[in-house]
Amino acid sequence: MKTFLFRVTPAAALVALGWLAPSIEAAARALDDASAVRSRAVFYGDLNLRSEVGVARLHARIARAARSVCGGTTRSTLAETLSQSECRATAVADAVTSANHPLLTRYHAERMLLASR
Repeated sequence: MKTFLFRVTPAAALVALGWLAPSIEAAARALDDASAVRSRAVFYGDLNLRSEVGVARLHARIARAARSVCGGTTRSTLAETLSQSECRATAVADAVTSANHPLLTRYHAERMLLASR
């Protein structure tokens, strides 16, 4: 079964050390989070990546893996929510780049364009 593994070092946690960290403890947690490389395997051998449906499904799997690695939106502070959101966006973009598949890259770029409007 085809798979690729992507790793995430949540760079957003480093941002929390600057203007987002409300306390020394939060800054220490951010450093711990930033030093932990987390990863998830994304399986795609069952998908037809020559079809838009298959590419969309792979993108959805990557997004789910990013949520798993970076966390959902259940944090209580704005800083934590922003950190998770940035981590997820970076994880998806990095995974799409790592997959090195032109249709997936195009699909992701189109989604990002739509999201920015």
